[in-house]
Amino acid sequence: ASADVVISNCVINFCENKAAVFAEARRVLALGGRIVVSDIVAFKPVPPAASDALCEVTGCRNGIASVRDYERMLHECGFARVSIEQKTLYTNEVLHEKAQRKGRMPAYETAIAAKAGATCGSAIVTAFANK
Repeated sequence: ASADVVISNCVINFCENKAAVFAEARRVLALGGRIVVSDIVAFKPVPPAASDALCEVTGCRNGIASVRDYERMLHECGFARVSIEQKTLYTNEVLHEKAQRKGRMPAYETAIAAKAGATCGSAIVTAFANK
C-alpha cells in the first residue's frame, strides 16, 4: 500500500493468472493509486475456432481477455473508475501484417477463416485503487 502507480506494457497477456497480477498490483498501491496497462484485449467475442491462432499472431501466450473480463478482474481486486480505451483494432489487414512480419501466416489464415478479424486490439487500461 505504498506505490502511486503500477504500469505494464503489454505483458499481462503472457500471464496464466491475470487476476493474480491485478491483485498484486492492488496490494502495492496506496489508496487512490492507479494502474495503467497497455495490453491486447478482445473488444468482441473471439470465435473459439480462432482463439489459439489469434493468440499466435498477436503474441498473447495465455489468451486474450475480453473487456468485460478485464473490468471484472479489476473490480474484484478493489479497483474503481476502470477505463479501457481502444488504441488499435486488429483488422484483417493489421493481423496480416503482424503474421507476415512474424512468419505466422498459417495462424493468420486460421484466424481469418474463423472470422476473428476486428475482434481484438491494443488498449490502454486505467483503474484506481478504491479500497
